[in-house]
Amino acid sequence: MSETRTLERWHAAADAASARRAIAVATLFGAQVLHSFVMDDHFREWIPAGVFFLAIGMAEGIAGAGLVLYPSRRIARAAVWLSIATVSLWLVSRTIGLPFGPFFAPEAVGRADATATLFEVATAVALLPLLRMWPDGEALRVRGSRNRMGQVAVVIVIVATLTVFATLVPSRAHG
Repeated sequence: MSETRTLERWHAAADAASARRAIAVATLFGAQVLHSFVMDDHFREWIPAGVFFLAIGMAEGIAGAGLVLYPSRRIARAAVWLSIATVSLWLVSRTIGLPFGPFFAPEAVGRADATATLFEVATAVALLPLLRMWPDGEALRVRGSRNRMGQVAVVIVIVATLTVFATLVPSRAHG
């Protein structure tokens, strides 16, 4: 294989990694906004639930900021685990109910919580392939391009639109 072809493959992999990282950052921030939006309701229902939503929102914001400022395998791995754990807890709370707190029955699915869960799934799906690409302890090398910035802008607009829709349009259940 020629050196030019190897360089082209490396650039294509770097572009794909940058796009995946941008998706993860946008979806982490989208989930953070949604968790922050419903936090007050949860504080009113049961204080530990409000504290959980405060903590999960902060963790998602920190993970998103970490992927922007210090992209690394460690931060990507933490964001994947955070997303998988949150999705798992949501699935239990919506199917059999949580075995603690004031309610022991399954909760209704609301637009905000379903959207946040979709964002968390998207975060994990975007980052999982990067965990194989990144050598341990190494930061992600990011290539910039105008085309890539356009793709990032599209992802951010989609996430922002879904977030606004999930929080402002009335729904019978809350997240």
